[in-house]
Amino acid sequence: MVPQLAVRSPSAVTDYFWAAYKVALAREPDEGGALSNLTFIRDGGDRKQMLRSMLESQEFKYLQ
Repeated sequence: MVPQLAVRSPSAVTDYFWAAYKVALAREPDEGGALSNLTFIRDGGDRKQMLRSMLESQEFKYLQ
């Protein structure tokens, strides 16, 4: 279950978040990743930075 956090423009952030996981990692977010990434965005982090971290992850490299 993905945690629901209060974030700026919740639907836009949530849509971006889900799409980033589906496109970059070809899966739905796990609870730990969801909590970490949504907290990062809620606390003012940049969505592009979040996506970059997914694209630089070992998991993404393994999928290539």
